[in-house]
Amino acid sequence: MSPDNRSRVLDVFRGVVDEFELPVKPTTTIRILVVVERMFSLRTGPGRFGIGSVIEHIRNTDTGDYRFEVDIAMRPGSREERPETNPDPAPHEPKYTGFRFDQMAPPSMMVPLINKYDEIWCFGWNPGNNANPTDDDIDNAEFFPATDSELKILTLWMIETRRGGLFATGDHHYLGASLCSRIPRVGTMRKWTHAQGVPPIAGLARVVTNRQLANSQTIIDPIPQFAEEDSIPQPISCVMWGIGPVGGENPFLHPHPVLSHPLHGPIDVMPDHIHEGMCFDQTQIKLDGTYNFSGFAGHEYPTVNGFKPTPTVIAYGTTLPDPPYVHEGGDSSEKRIPMISVYDGHTINIGRVAVDSTWHHWLDMNIWSIKNAADKTNWEKISQYYVNLAVWLIPPEISRNVMTWVMFRTQFEYFGLEVMSPQMSIFQIGSAFRDYWKTVGPSWITQFVLNWISVADPALYKRVVKEQVERKPKTGFDPLNLMGPSFRVLENAVLGGMALQAYELTEPIKRGTDRAKATRKIDKAEFEKQLIAGVNRGLGVFRETLNSSFKIASQTFLTK
Repeated sequence: MSPDNRSRVLDVFRGVVDEFELPVKPTTTIRILVVVERMFSLRTGPGRFGIGSVIEHIRNTDTGDYRFEVDIAMRPGSREERPETNPDPAPHEPKYTGFRFDQMAPPSMMVPLINKYDEIWCFGWNPGNNANPTDDDIDNAEFFPATDSELKILTLWMIETRRGGLFATGDHHYLGASLCSRIPRVGTMRKWTHAQGVPPIAGLARVVTNRQLANSQTIIDPIPQFAEEDSIPQPISCVMWGIGPVGGENPFLHPHPVLSHPLHGPIDVMPDHIHEGMCFDQTQIKLDGTYNFSGFAGHEYPTVNGFKPTPTVIAYGTTLPDPPYVHEGGDSSEKRIPMISVYDGHTINIGRVAVDSTWHHWLDMNIWSIKNAADKTNWEKISQYYVNLAVWLIPPEISRNVMTWVMFRTQFEYFGLEVMSPQMSIFQIGSAFRDYWKTVGPSWITQFVLNWISVADPALYKRVVKEQVERKPKTGFDPLNLMGPSFRVLENAVLGGMALQAYELTEPIKRGTDRAKATRKIDKAEFEKQLIAGVNRGLGVFRETLNSSFKIASQTFLTK
C-alpha cells in the first residue's frame, strides 16, 4: 500500500484516536533545563567556547513522539548576585541568572523551580582551570559550589518529586567539581577531583584524544592553538550489548540506545580534545556509598525489591601514544578511557543519569567544523548522540506513557489495520512490528522490550540484564551456545504478545466506530493492563517454544 493510502486509512479512525482516553499526546514536549557557569557562551559560531549549537539542535528536533523545550540557567557570577528570571529571553540568553537548585518557583514560592523540568543538563567549570594540585578550593564560596540545601532538592527531584533525568560533564583537572562532584551517582560515575584521579591538563597522565595530523606525520606536538577545531573527530569504541548467542558466528550485538543511529548504526566518533577528563570504569565505582545533606540521607545506589541497578560504561576513547608520535609534553603511553557512562534508574522508578568525560564533545569550538563539513556523516552521528540523551533521560512516567501511546496508535495505522492478523503467530506479529518500527533502530527496540519486561516480570528482567545485557561476548567460535536463542526471538515474542493483546482490545472500535465510541471507553490504566498481559502472553509462548525445542533436541541428540 502506498503512503497516501496509509494516511487515508488512518484518517478513518483519526477522531477515535484523538478522543481516546489516554492522557498522552502524539507529540509530548520535554522540558530541559541546561545549567551552566559563566565561562560558557550561549551563542553559536566557530571557535566559541559554548553550547549554543547543541541547544539550537535540540530545540529544532522533533522525533515524532517528542519535542524539546530548552531553558538556560546561569549559576551566580558574584556573591552579591541574586536569582532573577527573564520571562522572555532571546535564544542565546539565560532564562534564569544567579541560579540555585533550591530556589522556589513563583508565584507561590512553595514549589522548587526545577520541578517544572523533566531533565537537567549540567556543564560545570568551577573551581576553574588553575594550578591547584589539591581539592582544597572546590568548596570555596567564591566558586558557588552546590550546597546541602541545593543537593537535597536536586536529589528529591531525581528520585521522587519528578524522577527526572540528569546529565553532567566537566573536563580535565577538577573542572566542574564545584557544581557536580557531590551530586548522587554523578559524583561517583565520573572523576571530578584529584582524590578520584581526574586526569591533569599536562604531564604523562593527561588524556590527549586529538587526531589532527595523526594520519600524515608523527609529530603532533606542539599542538597548534585551536587544533581541535578541525573536522577530524576521534574514533570511539561503543560497548555493545551482549544480547543473544555468545561465541557464535553472528551474535546479536548492538550499542546502547544513547549511541545508536537509526541509519549509520553505532555512533563511533566524538569531537576530539587535547586534554579530556575521564569517567570511572564500572568496576571501579563504589556502589555502597551514601549521601547526607543536612540530615536528608540515603543510599547512592539504592536497592528496590532486591534489584540494584548499577552504572554502565557505554563508550571508551583512546589516546595516541608517544612514541611513535612525538608529544611536546613527553612520552605518554596509549590509554583506553572510559568516556560515557549511564545509570538506568527507571528499573526502580527513579531518574536516569548520564555523564561524559568532557564538555569538549559538546562545544562549538570542537563541533563547528564537523557540523559544516561536506560529508555530514560524522555530524549526523554526533548530533544524534545529543538527541538520544534527551530521549533516554525522560522521566519514567512520561516514557511509559509514550510507549503506551505508540502501542495504541499503531493499531490504527497501516500495521494494525493491514499488516497484523490474529491468524499470525506471536513471533510473526512481533517480527512484523519490528519491521514496521525499524526506523528507530534495534537498540531502542531492545530498550522498549526491556522496559516492559521490567514492569511485567521484574524477576525475569533482573536475570535478563545480568545474563544477556551485561555479560560480554566470548572470544572464539562456540558453535553450541547453551545460553539459549537470540534475544531477538524473545523480543519478537514480547512485541507480538503486546500487539495482539492491544488488537483484541481495539478491534471492536475498528469494526464499529460510532457504536464503539458510544459504548466502549478505554482509559490508560485499562490499556496498560492489556499491554502487561501481552508481555506475559508473549513470554509464555516463548517459554513453551523454548521448552519444546530443548525437548526435541535432547531426544534427538542426547538419547543413546
